[in-house]
Amino acid sequence: MSRLRGFVNYVMGDAAVVAAGLLLFMWLFRVCTPEAFGAFALAQAVVMWLQPLVGLAMNMTAPLDLTQFAAERNRLMGQLVRARVAVALVASGAVVLVALFCQPLLKWTLIAATPLLVTAALQLDFACTGPREAKVYRHAYWIISLSAVPLTTLVCTLQLHPATIFLAQLVAALAGIAWQWRALGFRLRHLIAPAVMSWRRLAKNSLYGTMAQFAQSGYHTVDLLLLGWLGVANLAQLGEYRLGNRLILIGAMPLIAGLRVISGDLATAYHQRQLDQIDRLERLCRRMQLGLGAVGALLIVLASPHLLGWIAGRPLPLFSSLAPWIATAFFGMAWQNPYMATLPYIGLNRLYLVLHLLRLAIAILLCILLIPLYQILGAAAAIACASLLLVPIGWWQYRQAKGRLLDLQVAHADWR
Repeated sequence: MSRLRGFVNYVMGDAAVVAAGLLLFMWLFRVCTPEAFGAFALAQAVVMWLQPLVGLAMNMTAPLDLTQFAAERNRLMGQLVRARVAVALVASGAVVLVALFCQPLLKWTLIAATPLLVTAALQLDFACTGPREAKVYRHAYWIISLSAVPLTTLVCTLQLHPATIFLAQLVAALAGIAWQWRALGFRLRHLIAPAVMSWRRLAKNSLYGTMAQFAQSGYHTVDLLLLGWLGVANLAQLGEYRLGNRLILIGAMPLIAGLRVISGDLATAYHQRQLDQIDRLERLCRRMQLGLGAVGALLIVLASPHLLGWIAGRPLPLFSSLAPWIATAFFGMAWQNPYMATLPYIGLNRLYLVLHLLRLAIAILLCILLIPLYQILGAAAAIACASLLLVPIGWWQYRQAKGRLLDLQVAHADWR
């Protein structure tokens, strides 16, 4: 029952942010000029691409660290936030440097988007693994959503510069962070407290997961970039195509929530070498992910074209033709999760990275082959095929890795 409550809290928190983001994205697509919407969409894509670097994969690795250093939880959280802020400042500086060479509209929009990287670093999402923390997670993201919608609406109503959209989102993010810190008992003094574990260990723990999530973000973006680079789609078509990526983000909410629910227990089971518990959690994860994946794929095909068309205020024939491929990619992602997304929780960060890099490489190769032949449909088909191809590869690698873990457990028992 506690897992079910945690699942509901995570879903409701993520649903508020992603649904609000999609509604705002659709509304901006409807009311903004093509140039303003293009600048906003490009800046948003850049921020979303860099967020995995800022997050340092701590939603994957931190549950195990917080379990091992439970007595120094707040100090460890402060150390993790310091590391994320340092990366965010470097990434923001790189974006500002690139923006200086862009046209004025895009330049100021990119610069205004960079503070969102710092707010992403200040989030304590990696510490929200228990039932009480899950409720904090939900409330924080409700605050962000309820603040972002009216502020963004006000900016668009006043027809201000597109850069101010990101400033409105910045204010909303800071409100949610303030609530999160207060509810979890985290204070500014914890940011300057002495480190709990070595920085070398922190970097080693985060390296593979961060690179893997960066590759994962690239997998959801490379098709859009290649469509623009190859010149087979105009700005309006790219905006409509990007709706598919946003829809997958909404569908991923319950998938991610299901992983968050078991992350703490799975990290504890691995730390204590409880292989029976790991097997039980794996079965639970597989059933949950496949069930949610099937339901989400059906909704994408049957309901999403009509719903998004109603929000946009006009039919979306291109998106309707893409919906089956988007649904296939989503179901493939859900099918992969029990074998790929759980790898960092049991300490297999290197394998997690290799599989995500492989998926990105397959997606790039298929996009290069299919886009010249089938244009936008070829890009969607490439992403769907790459998602399905990784299912048997991920399953095979997961079974091998778990077998090695079993051998280590038997050897340890024999030694004792």
